[in-house]
Amino acid sequence: MPGKLYFTVGLPRSGKTTLANKWVEDGPKRLVFSGDTFRLAIHGLPYIKEAEGLVFSIMDVAARAMLLDGYDVLMDETASTEATILRYLNLDIDAQPMFVHTPASVCKERAVAGNRPYLVPVIDRIDKQLFQLLSRWDATFERLKDHVRGQVATNHRPTPHIIGPHQPKATWVEHRDENSIC
Repeated sequence: MPGKLYFTVGLPRSGKTTLANKWVEDGPKRLVFSGDTFRLAIHGLPYIKEAEGLVFSIMDVAARAMLLDGYDVLMDETASTEATILRYLNLDIDAQPMFVHTPASVCKERAVAGNRPYLVPVIDRIDKQLFQLLSRWDATFERLKDHVRGQVATNHRPTPHIIGPHQPKATWVEHRDENSIC
């Protein structure tokens, strides 16, 4: 039986990873996938904009494999955009959010105290994104689910595909094979 996908929604330094670590300890066959961990494993740095497509593609393929093997997976990310949530719903239409509400001021203090002051403008940007997203969460979440359901119904569901080392970004290719698990 396939596992279930969960994803965190919250600012950087808000406590998402702390929540994820507690969640993984509370049950069998639970895994946490952190973009930060994947980034360090792939290219050794906290962030390279041009590599994000590659990072997300690898995370998604690994998560899909673990879900099919019966593991519950928690994606430990900010999930501040519709595109990110759509990625998760393409992995599991029943994916569930886990919200971490920490004021931006606290997150910024933690970033500075943790010697990561470069996160302060990132926190400000994501705080604005999350405010907009959360103010219309229910409608947006259902609209994105309907979008994925429509893709499945028409067998027109996108699958991430890496286009080569010279362009380390993800693009979408269409699969029309009804035997595909994508």
